[in-house]
Amino acid sequence: MTKTWEGYIFYYSPYCPFCVRVTNVIDQLGIKMEMRDTISSSEYREELIKGGGRSTVPCLLHPDGTWQYESMDIIAFLEKKSA
Repeated sequence: MTKTWEGYIFYYSPYCPFCVRVTNVIDQLGIKMEMRDTISSSEYREELIKGGGRSTVPCLLHPDGTWQYESMDIIAFLEKKSA
């Protein structure tokens, strides 16, 4: 079952193994959210730097404006919220 997470945005790079780890969990949990590839789009990369203060991926932007980094922290959040 797909669950749409309105307002959440996942910033990632398809070449980052930590991003792939999070993306796999997103898929396994059936979560649908906006995905922004910071390699394909310099605009997304700039958004990440301006909003979160750094270009590090993976990063999950929460609807409240919180920028969450670290793949295992993001995964733990996704699993808890999906439970």
